[in-house]
Amino acid sequence: MQDIKLTRTNTKAFAYNTKSPVEFLGKFEAVIETRKRISVATFYVAKAANCGNLLSLTTAQELGLISLHVDKLTSKDAALENILQKHSKVFSDLGKLKGEKIKLDIDKTKIPKAQPQRRIPYHIREKVKNAITELEIKM
Repeated sequence: MQDIKLTRTNTKAFAYNTKSPVEFLGKFEAVIETRKRISVATFYVAKAANCGNLLSLTTAQELGLISLHVDKLTSKDAALENILQKHSKVFSDLGKLKGEKIKLDIDKTKIPKAQPQRRIPYHIREKVKNAITELEIKM
């Protein structure tokens, strides 16, 4: 990534439960790719030191990393498809539990707080990295 020049941006983004926007140093466009697809994406560079990385929904879809189906759950993995078909009753009517009553105990005196993203524990980072690589290969 040589010769990248940041351009000014007026984009405003807010972290959860904050009133002030994230301060951006600028933005740039770059080509990103997976094993199967290539896309051009806009990257926003934040001033904060401990920012995580996000991939927009549009970019993830263009790269074929995810696909959204409002009323249907599908997979390219035959084993997973087998499970989905075998237990189709559980995976139908996404977001609804028919005939089930659930009571959520919520303390309304507590104010929600934004939580920092959790880091992967050091002792399992290598396993997570290998699992992600394995998933990328399957795509």
